[in-house]
Amino acid sequence: MDLTVATVAGCAGEESAVNLTAAVQSRALLAMRYGGALPGAETTAPAQHISSEAAIERFIAETGARLELEGAEPSTLRRVRERIRARAANALAETLTPLELDLASDVRLINEAHADPAFRELRNQTTRGGDERRRAVAADGAPDGGGEAAEAPPLVDLNDLGRVAGKSRALSDGLWGRAFLGAYEVATAEERLRMVEGLSKGAGLALLAIPMAEPFTLTQAQFQRTLGKYLGTQGQVTLPWTHHCGSGNTRVLTGATVNHLESCPMLGRGKAPHNAVRDALMHMVVQCGVTDAAVVETPVTSADGSSTVADVVYLDNLSGQRVILEVSVVTMGSDSSLAAGARAGLGGVRAQLQAREREKRNHGVIQKVLSDPGNNTIFTPIVLSASGAMGPSMVEFLKSVYERAQSVDKFDMRRQPKVVHTWNTSMASTYWDMRLSVACAATDAEFQNRLMARDQTLNLPVVERQPHPDPNRVPYSAQQQRAGPRVAA
Repeated sequence: MDLTVATVAGCAGEESAVNLTAAVQSRALLAMRYGGALPGAETTAPAQHISSEAAIERFIAETGARLELEGAEPSTLRRVRERIRARAANALAETLTPLELDLASDVRLINEAHADPAFRELRNQTTRGGDERRRAVAADGAPDGGGEAAEAPPLVDLNDLGRVAGKSRALSDGLWGRAFLGAYEVATAEERLRMVEGLSKGAGLALLAIPMAEPFTLTQAQFQRTLGKYLGTQGQVTLPWTHHCGSGNTRVLTGATVNHLESCPMLGRGKAPHNAVRDALMHMVVQCGVTDAAVVETPVTSADGSSTVADVVYLDNLSGQRVILEVSVVTMGSDSSLAAGARAGLGGVRAQLQAREREKRNHGVIQKVLSDPGNNTIFTPIVLSASGAMGPSMVEFLKSVYERAQSVDKFDMRRQPKVVHTWNTSMASTYWDMRLSVACAATDAEFQNRLMARDQTLNLPVVERQPHPDPNRVPYSAQQQRAGPRVAA
């Protein structure tokens, strides 16, 4: 585990794992679906133990039952089956063997974690992987017929381990959740917001990118900043940091203000991630068979003549309706997001993404377009966080696109010959989820790196006079000679 944490710290640009707070160190060991970076093994060891034992006991039970019917069951196998069936009675009599005591301890740990109300609330707040059906875990103890909630049955029965064979993910879910909540408890408000961001669908997918296709090939610097931003570390920044911001302003950033580097719009950082997602969306709707052509940055006009420029516009092949997609990127590291997220708990990131969706829907021109007589337009806000976490409207839109891709036989990426995919993005859903998330996160990281590199260069000590700020000025030109020598200030 220490080596894993040290690896994550090094990849994020930190000199040592001790530079990471306790919450970040714990988070680094979590599974990706719980906002982690590189999952460790110790957390899920009880689940793996029970899962392996369950597979063995199921085999013993099925084989013994078959041989018993045939009258050929060996006495040794019969005694093993009897011992397994008598496990509950032996537990009450406190006559379990050391190995059985280990089993009972792991079963109890898994069941307690699974039944923990805090874990159930956590699962209700996450859409990692987009599988909303996994939220059914909270319905295990739902009221029956309007009465009080029934007590949820244990996930694992010590007397019937074979029932959970092949379900190691379900067995480990509560353990991961408990580990997440343990790190969340000791985290700062900013760390909590970033942990919740990691729970969202699409967040951190750049960390899973396999560099076998151009869209998923990241430079070392891009990967480092992407990971640092995801975890909330500043390994490339030495505080205090002199930042050369817009309009010639120079700021000295401290630990309380260094987050400005994540939201500074200089050098195009404010627009580049937006454009990267916009362009990927245009290609996605065409390649998935939703439309035959789409355009970006086109004017949209309402009946009264007012207009705005839409990010992506196309005509849906199935309905014939005009579809407008408007992209927006929310930086969770900005002052406004940190302030809002600190008060919102596990729903903080989702609330901010939804707020930006409402803002886009309430745009004056868009409202007029949607209210025009005979309106034939569908408007969908596509909102992501800077680490690739997707807003609810975007999740629903992508779900509909993938259903269409299946209906027109383009869900398998081999049916999209123009798109070079990788072994872990062989389906349209995995490919375009990762493509959109990476486009946002990696582009944001690239331009943050440019900002920091510019600061580092301008912060170098200067001992001689610098060139004239006009790049066209040369001392040997006739015009400059006629103007005469420049007088030093």
